[in-house]
This record gives sequence, structure tokens and C-alpha cells, in this order.
Amino acid sequence: MRGRQLVAPLPAADLEQLRRRVRALAENRPAVYRMADATGRIIYVGKAKRLRARLLTYFRAEFPADKGARILQSAHDILWDYAPSEFAAYLGELRQIRQYRPQFNHRGNVTRRTVLIKVSRGPAPRIYAGVSPTRDDVRCYGPFRSMARTLEAVRTLNDLLGIRDCAATVPAVFAGQG
Repeated sequence: MRGRQLVAPLPAADLEQLRRRVRALAENRPAVYRMADATGRIIYVGKAKRLRARLLTYFRAEFPADKGARILQSAHDILWDYAPSEFAAYLGELRQIRQYRPQFNHRGNVTRRTVLIKVSRGPAPRIYAGVSPTRDDVRCYGPFRSMARTLEAVRTLNDLLGIRDCAATVPAVFAGQG
């Protein structure tokens, strides 16, 4: 758990107090909810069609087998914002996952850059990997998720096809030119 602060789980009495608060205050309507740790950092963002019912499922989950129970054990507070529809709640969830980058959310939390296989213009075109299309590119293929695998594929293509893989600033010398 690189760079993450470990927080002691909530005592059972605090979990019960949190459950009572959810029962008393949460309504059964669409919402986006956030769970925060003892430092106030958001550790999970979720959406619900029926907020009260969804939040109460966390209190019935088996610890440590169920992910929901593990999230709740790390949470010290639950916050929520009602939404006009389930779709609006879904959009709000995605926005907040990007904003807070919570440790327990995986979907929508990946900000990996994609990579393209690019073919350049000119008398001796090059095949190379890049992250965005430029004016020099005739064609771009992708996007691909793994930079390492894409670079390996580009090297293999260059070797198999006998295509130059040197920098564009190096003058091209064709067979028979000396």
C-alpha cells in the first residue's frame, strides 16, 4: 500500500452510530455517496438508485470477505448528495471518482495514457509509437493501453519489414545510393 495511510477500523459502537445516522437521515432516492476516512480523505465514491437501502447493505456485509464491509471498516463518515435521476447520479459518481481518486474505486479511476502506432510521411516513412497524432503522421493505429507492448510491436514491425527506426533527422540512404 504505497503512499496510503493505514487507518484503524471503526469500533463496533461507531459503526452502529453511523448505521443509525444513515437510517435516520438517508432517503430512498437517487444519490451519489462518499465514504471518508478519519483524516477526511474520500476512500470510496458510489451511486445509488435508492440511497438508504444501498447504504444499509454495507452494514450487513461480512467482514473481511465482502469488499463493502472492508470499505465500511475503513470509513469514518458517509456523505451524500441527492440527484434528480439515477443517470444524474451515475454521472456525478464518475465526476467524483475522477476528482477524488478514491483508493477503493477501480472503475473510472484509471488515468493511464494510451499509445498509438504511427506511420510518418516522406520517402522513407517510419513506424513509431506516440501518444497523440501529429501533422507528420500519415496513419495512426490504436489506441493501445500498454506502452511497453506497443514499443515491442513497433520494434518487431521495423525489424520484420526492414523499415528504418532511426530518428527523422538522420538522412535516409536508399540501397544503391552508396
